[in-house]
Amino acid sequence: MIVLGLSIASHAQEGKNPLESEARCASIYADGTMGGLALKELATEYQRLRSIDCRERRWQSDYHRVLEHLATKLEGRSRRKVIRLMGPPDITEKARLIYFWRGYHDYVYFIIARGVVVKSGWYHAYE
Repeated sequence: MIVLGLSIASHAQEGKNPLESEARCASIYADGTMGGLALKELATEYQRLRSIDCRERRWQSDYHRVLEHLATKLEGRSRRKVIRLMGPPDITEKARLIYFWRGYHDYVYFIIARGVVVKSGWYHAYE
């Protein structure tokens, strides 16, 4: 409890309230329903969370789960479709598109061959 108080106090000094941030970064979709969403709905929710900088560091946060589902559903799709749905990647390498979850420490990547996503996966630094 004291830790939470210290956390709120330290964020208040920075002009941030962690409880407001968590509420603002909650998905509009109920927990457990994301896997059944259409690709376009997932991509729209990803764009919404990304636009308000909801790159939460918490494992299984809504932002993290949206990225997990997108990574799975975009396999076999064209590179152009990935970019159209998700926006420009944080990093573009020769045959990979990288979208950050927690910066360069943890991110989802798409491996591209002949213009198509042949594999998606995660890099975790485990820090």
